Amino acid sequence: MGRVWSEEELTNIAEIASRHDLMVVSDEVWYDFVHPEEEHTVFHKVNTNLQSKLITCTSASKTFNLAGGVISNIIISDETLRDKFLEEAERLSLTGINIFGFEATRIAYTKSEEWLEELLEVIYDNQEMVKAFFEVHYPKVKAPVSEGTYVQWLDFRALDIDDEELDRLLQEHQCFTNPGHVFGEEGSGFQRINVALPKEALQDNLERMLKALQLQETNKSHLN
Repeated sequence: MGRVWSEEELTNIAEIASRHDLMVVSDEVWYDFVHPEEEHTVFHKVNTNLQSKLITCTSASKTFNLAGGVISNIIISDETLRDKFLEEAERLSLTGINIFGFEATRIAYTKSEEWLEELLEVIYDNQEMVKAFFEVHYPKVKAPVSEGTYVQWLDFRALDIDDEELDRLLQEHQCFTNPGHVFGEEGSGFQRINVALPKEALQDNLERMLKALQLQETNKSHLN
């Protein structure tokens, strides 16, 4: 839930993978979205013994909203493993490059640093805004600041309503969230909210959410 894994945690995972001769695919597409108090550790660096079994995946799609470009970076240090990967990719006709995606990625990586720095400030400020909003207006809902990514997990478990009812309530009031339970049973009682947007739009979403929660609470008290 927005965790940034520590170097120690990643080292332990690498040791387990190495001990059991496992192949590791490290998806680091969220690389750039790390809270200032945290630090991203590239998995490639934590255990050199894993290089023949490691595939690292990155992309500009999350950072620069370029998913439509359909292009990513696959980094494989070991030549034998890289050849096998390319052979399979060619067999599946996955080696073609979208020229628009390629050019968009090139521009993003070479000319968009200032834009990214501003975006990160917006994301961090918005997360603090969401946290403060619920602390002031509806403390039953907890909204801790994420260590990474541009999504924030909202904890509704104190409301004592099931996932289906919570989903319905938020959808009826046009609250833009992702149900936590679709990510596994650990996500039950949670909703995920995107904070990479203008503050005015985020505030509007929070206000609708507050209205929905207050209405649900009023209806519940009348039934009792």
